[in-house]
Amino acid sequence: MGLRRARLTACSLVVLGAAAWASGAVAVRYASSPSSAPCAALSPGNHVLHVDQRPPLLLHVPRGGATRPLPLLLALHGAGETGADFAHDTNFSRLADEQRFLVAYPSAGGPHAFWNMSGQVPGAPDHVQALSESLDDIEGAACVDRARVFATGVSHGTGDTVVPYGGRPPDYAGSVRRWLYQWRRIDGCHGLARRFTPQSGVHEIAWTRCAAGTVVAHVRLDRVSHGWPGGPATRTQNGRFAATWRTWQFFRSLPSRAPATGA
Repeated sequence: MGLRRARLTACSLVVLGAAAWASGAVAVRYASSPSSAPCAALSPGNHVLHVDQRPPLLLHVPRGGATRPLPLLLALHGAGETGADFAHDTNFSRLADEQRFLVAYPSAGGPHAFWNMSGQVPGAPDHVQALSESLDDIEGAACVDRARVFATGVSHGTGDTVVPYGGRPPDYAGSVRRWLYQWRRIDGCHGLARRFTPQSGVHEIAWTRCAAGTVVAHVRLDRVSHGWPGGPATRTQNGRFAATWRTWQFFRSLPSRAPATGA
């Protein structure tokens, strides 16, 4: 899904923001060539896409419609939820109306509804492949700016007891520190991080000296529980912090790039 190149972690870890355009990313499968036909003109509001045997995908088109290419945000729900649940938790659709972008809320499906991003969970679908194919479906249904396709997802604050910030013993799987190290290595980041505290309990850490203009950014929220910060299901002492706005603020700051290619 092109989750390789520019990322923001706004709920401490897995509000991960990824730009799907970056050079070297090979996980996203796009149509072989841009279409010369006019964009599909879906009416504003919510649309449900049913494709093949995959779970329905909720697509929000902003006010005024999409008669020219607009950025696309893939919003990935937490375990046990659906795309519609995540639309409610985040309110990305209302922000999309204000900022003029498309939002797709896919559903993982299955009895536990979790995302198999490694492709190695026995019996679970390969969701990277499924989401890649969903991008083609979305592009066939709406007017997508293929140079500005992003993805975000959910969990983590330092008070998270479901997926602990420091990882879960004995091997501390899920450690945020390890996760950040991994992406700094993949993106060729070097040098010291920039650090600042925009408000009490919110700490932003960013590595900007990375390969190909990549940015790895992390937002740590003190004492925040499992969920989407600022959403209805999250108990937080940082009530002024809104993960929805901060995530989009990061995405819109990124320059357009040629779409990633490959299978």
